[in-house]
Amino acid sequence: MDFRLQQFDMLPDFIGYGMIFYGLQQLAEQDDFFNKAKTPAGLLIFLSLPDFYNANATNGLVEDRYALSAVFSRSGC
Repeated sequence: MDFRLQQFDMLPDFIGYGMIFYGLQQLAEQDDFFNKAKTPAGLLIFLSLPDFYNANATNGLVEDRYALSAVFSRSGC
């Protein structure tokens, strides 16, 4: 879900990927598996940066509200 103010993402994905990377970095001392998982997490940080500002974006909050209402109306909630 994107919460946008104008064209800026208010909850950018790269912050979440950074948190994942930080957690994997802390766990890497315990098992090599976590050390290997840091590479894709680090890559996702950089791949998600262009999505922070989207000049073509409309107000995503409004679009998400309509999408959620469609989901709830079909589920009977």
